[in-house]
Amino acid sequence: SKIKLFFFKKFASIDYYNSREMKGIFKKIINENFENYAAKITIPTIIIWGENDQELSPKNGKLLRSLINDSILRIVWKSGHSPNIESHEKLANLLLEYI
Repeated sequence: SKIKLFFFKKFASIDYYNSREMKGIFKKIINENFENYAAKITIPTIIIWGENDQELSPKNGKLLRSLINDSILRIVWKSGHSPNIESHEKLANLLLEYI
């Protein structure tokens, strides 16, 4: 119905909305607890997070930082969930600091 579609677009994740026939898989992925996997990462890691991420709060980035040894968290200011799209120049400059 039009009402359902309106509320879905207004309140659902854009990634979920765009997942179409893969919604079942998408639900499994977002409900998966990745903390055990993160704690097993042993290589230096840069965690990049959008300051205004509405899908996953920057608190999630801080949690990842605490779970992954030898990791750093870099925030892309004034960016949302997709800094690679929304703030590609800021992201590129940030990555150049580590190359």
